[in-house]
Amino acid sequence: MSQAKDFNKNSNKAVNTDDQLDIKNFSSINEFWKFITKTDKWYLKYSPTNIKHIDDHLSELEPLIVKTTNQLRKKMEFTYEEYWKIVDWDNFLISADMDESNKFKRSKSLKFKQFCPNCGNERSFTQRYPKSLCFDCYSLTTDLKGKGVEFFNSEMSGGCQAYYVGTGQKEKYKSETCYIDGKEYFAEEARFGGIAIQLKE
Repeated sequence: MSQAKDFNKNSNKAVNTDDQLDIKNFSSINEFWKFITKTDKWYLKYSPTNIKHIDDHLSELEPLIVKTTNQLRKKMEFTYEEYWKIVDWDNFLISADMDESNKFKRSKSLKFKQFCPNCGNERSFTQRYPKSLCFDCYSLTTDLKGKGVEFFNSEMSGGCQAYYVGTGQKEKYKSETCYIDGKEYFAEEARFGGIAIQLKE
């Protein structure tokens, strides 16, 4: 639907009688996207699975969805619980791409992005840890007094254990909370190994 004529021009209603949003009630895809994203945390109100006829316009929606969710990940103004509502939009595209019953295929030029909460640089994308430090910033973590700490996987607890830097992993740091320039982070064992250090809410 690259042209407005594919829409119902005679209707300005955003919602049907059953209160379900219908993409055909908009004059263009851009108008539809502006409508649902016009308020903060719009993703808490709208789910792609509850919008009628959205499957018919995935190719046109893909750049808008990817750009918007990337911007949300850069700003990091969501809680960890809220984040999974953003993921619903990303996963909607991923699932459609994997579904052989439709013609939609994801564009190779569009990618999901993630950014380090400390330096702001783009880092490798990991959907499960949206506010995690990049590799370079791992070495900047300290205790509350500014003394360097480093985290390792713990075979005993299945979690993580921290030590003070330069002690040969002998002087334990007994917390999973750490800091960079006064900003608070927390460490946890990543799902498939390693350590994820994320911005604390």
